Amino acid sequence: MDNTLLDVIRTANREFRNFFEEISRTDISVMKSSSAPGRIEKIGRRLEQVGEILARTPRVSDLPSDGSREIAKYEENLKQLRTSLESIQYSLLVERSHLENVRANLRAASAWAASLKETA
Repeated sequence: MDNTLLDVIRTANREFRNFFEEISRTDISVMKSSSAPGRIEKIGRRLEQVGEILARTPRVSDLPSDGSREIAKYEENLKQLRTSLESIQYSLLVERSHLENVRANLRAASAWAASLKETA
């Protein structure tokens, strides 16, 4: 296996593990922080990098055992990433709905306050 591919996959696996540990430690609500988009963008860039290297790799099937293990870990991490991103998406949709309700309540309160001024 090309050492570049193996190194990038190892790095991706390490970054995925760190991401999974972080969201499991702090719950999905960590994704509401201001640094969350950067973390997700970093994962996206790593996925693109692995994809580009894999596209240039003629035969991934001729892997030594350590390369095969890393690829297997990478596949498992991709599955876990999908599940984690779906959970994050759901959490963000719930938060968006909550914020839209708060916004609607603020508009209603503002309209009520304006109507009181007009009658006073």
